[in-house]
Amino acid sequence: MLTFPETLDALERVREQLKSVAELEAAIEAVTEDLVEYVTLLRYSHDKDFDSAEEALKYIDGVLIPQMRGIRDTLGTGTDGPLKKLKAAHEQMERLVLRMQMVINGDVDGLLP
Repeated sequence: MLTFPETLDALERVREQLKSVAELEAAIEAVTEDLVEYVTLLRYSHDKDFDSAEEALKYIDGVLIPQMRGIRDTLGTGTDGPLKKLKAAHEQMERLVLRMQMVINGDVDGLLP
């Protein structure tokens, strides 16, 4: 059965789930800032005259790789939750649209009181 309170409840859930867009934007912005800093580290590695290949490898292993792993982890942590909420909102809207189409098309057996 499809009721207006049920429809309103579904829309309110979707609205709450869509608030995750702001969280996603913040996570992407933070990672973008991290990538800008990473480019600075890369430029430094090109500008610095390392005394040996071993010194360059130490810089790569000690600075560049850990920094990139941190960026990767930040991206995963910051986007997983919001993306799950957006997926749930999409699924909820698909169900709601289907039910509304059924009402519009007159296929309402069992949907309306």
